[in-house]
Amino acid sequence: HLRIGKTGRLPLADASVDAVFSALVFHLLPPLRRHEVLREFRRVLKPGGRAYLAEFGAPPSLVGRLNRFYILRVWTRLVADERHAEGLLLGRFPAECREVFPHVEVESFRGAVDLVTASAA
Repeated sequence: HLRIGKTGRLPLADASVDAVFSALVFHLLPPLRRHEVLREFRRVLKPGGRAYLAEFGAPPSLVGRLNRFYILRVWTRLVADERHAEGLLLGRFPAECREVFPHVEVESFRGAVDLVTASAA
């Protein structure tokens, strides 16, 4: 079954789902809120369950980083506080995931998007 939920407390029991998914949302959230959402994802995952999280990665080149900085700075001014995205622009999202999940794997797609697979076991 597929359920769509908001970033607050998910209407799911503890350890009740095999997987959670999120795509390009975390850069819109303030850092504390990102941690709350990650903890909520971990709460609802069954043992062995996985979180699949896609988020902007850090481009490998200086030109790419400057370009990303400019684009996201303009974008976040429209929809959120640009300070929320600052750490993610530097590729810190996987590290934030490691603060909540003990097992984190990262696959980068040309530095544009990181696919983070996280699990508690």
